[in-house]
Amino acid sequence: CNSNARFMMAQCPLACQSCKESATFSRCAGIQGSKPRVIEDGLYSYYRSILENTANARVIAKPKKANVEAEEEEQGWVVSISNFLTKKECGELMDVANKKIGWQPSRAEQNQISLVLNHEGKRTVDLIKRDSSSAICKQEACRSAPPYKRFLQKLSYATGIPVSHMEGIEFVHYGYAQYYGVHHDYHIHDSWRPSGPRIMTVYLTLSSPTRGGATGFPDLDWLFVDSTAGDLLIWPNVQSNEPTKKLSGMSHEALPVVEGNKYGAYVWIHLYNFEESEKRGCT
Repeated sequence: CNSNARFMMAQCPLACQSCKESATFSRCAGIQGSKPRVIEDGLYSYYRSILENTANARVIAKPKKANVEAEEEEQGWVVSISNFLTKKECGELMDVANKKIGWQPSRAEQNQISLVLNHEGKRTVDLIKRDSSSAICKQEACRSAPPYKRFLQKLSYATGIPVSHMEGIEFVHYGYAQYYGVHHDYHIHDSWRPSGPRIMTVYLTLSSPTRGGATGFPDLDWLFVDSTAGDLLIWPNVQSNEPTKKLSGMSHEALPVVEGNKYGAYVWIHLYNFEESEKRGCT
């Protein structure tokens, strides 16, 4: 189901627990466009370019392997861009979430599982647990809002990737003790959809809690990243030179908030044109 998703979806959807996806697969598989030009040399070179050409960008983590073309590549970059937005701009985006969308309980993907470490340090399979609220922009009312458009255009300029490759923003809110368990943003079924997989995750901090709420990367030596309002985090979900394959070491989590509230905004960037895929009903 992971290594040959197209064949399994066409021939054995039951084996992959994907019967609900089979009709969409028949209509949408194989309709894909071109990759963003900026990643043609691989994501390793791409992240080095961001660091060299973007103000306030710094490395939080980077691949350990000298040979980034290795078949078993496991880890990627985590890059921070501080002060990407001002506090005023963050407040304007919050207004879009509050007034144009509204908040609902967050959902983890159905049947989404993760490999986690138990108390003995052994990997076990567990269902993803998520306790937070989300405001997902899917309607024109929020997508046409000037603060929303300005942020995505600024993000497009910083990353060199067209807005058309970006999903609608998912705003998130974590209150006291709320969290999102260890998970990965690569989704198996995206590999055959016209938009392709989520090659990158972008997280913008809109408001940071007083205590707790860090973003954790357990496979990166238990890296925990705290950020302040206006800071941006970017990390890859796919392998540098095989951008349709999952980069296994980039599982992450939102740690529980201990005091205060945490607000943020996620943008997932796809390998191909997400906007056109969405219009076709193939997302």
